[in-house]
Amino acid sequence: MFRWEEMWPKLADYFGLPVAPGLPMSLATVMADKQPVWDEIVTTNGLALTAYRDVSSWGVRRRRLLLGLRP
Repeated sequence: MFRWEEMWPKLADYFGLPVAPGLPMSLATVMADKQPVWDEIVTTNGLALTAYRDVSSWGVRRRRLLLGLRP
């Protein structure tokens, strides 16, 4: 199990890049206006018409990402 906050410094070191400090953000806030993006993905790829709100749960996703769990 890993946490992204621990992986970024390792990846940066591998590529010889500096690491910026973490930027805490709410996925629920950042993703709140992405309905048009989802609609375009659905249309472009011929996916089943599914409402964005039905396929996203950003509060749960954030906890899973922080804990290193699979989505």
